[in-house]
Amino acid sequence: MALDVLDDLPAFEGSRQDLFLAAGGAFALRDGTGPAPAPPESLEGPTFATPLLVVVKAYLAVHGSAGGTRSRSDLLEELLRHEDRYWEATGPGAPEDRVLRRRVVALATLAGASSEADAADRLRLVPDLADASHERRRALARWADGLYRGPSAFWDPLEPDLVAEHLVATTYHDLPEVLAGVLVDRPDLVTRPIGL
Repeated sequence: MALDVLDDLPAFEGSRQDLFLAAGGAFALRDGTGPAPAPPESLEGPTFATPLLVVVKAYLAVHGSAGGTRSRSDLLEELLRHEDRYWEATGPGAPEDRVLRRRVVALATLAGASSEADAADRLRLVPDLADASHERRRALARWADGLYRGPSAFWDPLEPDLVAEHLVATTYHDLPEVLAGVLVDRPDLVTRPIGL
């Protein structure tokens, strides 16, 4: 098993406002949305103690949201709502049910799969899909596989890790049978959630 060493956070160079402006400017330029929005005064609070969360706030501001975030959880939920609009728009294979979309993406982020058949079998862990047909689960497995591209054979996770952790924790906190199923079903994939 590979070992990831967690170093101290890198130094936060410059001000949070400067980082917000730089990130917002880059996002606005890339998306052609016009000038970057001005940084909010709330950047000095504890919610924005890491550079990633300042960049998330800038991204959401450029895309017309990030209004009243009071906590890290609020900010990450707002980012996941934005991401859900992407999931919903990914084509005819996207589930219509928002909760189901979130559960499928959270499972794919948590567990991974080695193939479409493996992913379809793993989708039985999702309560909504326990009795779904094999064809339905295979279609959802393909949909989830098409969302993110990376080095995995199938089902690359949502990133960055902080967002992925939040997605999994808030989606399956009250469904321990899903978490247990991931650990029991394929012990060779146990290291993936640990690596998140």
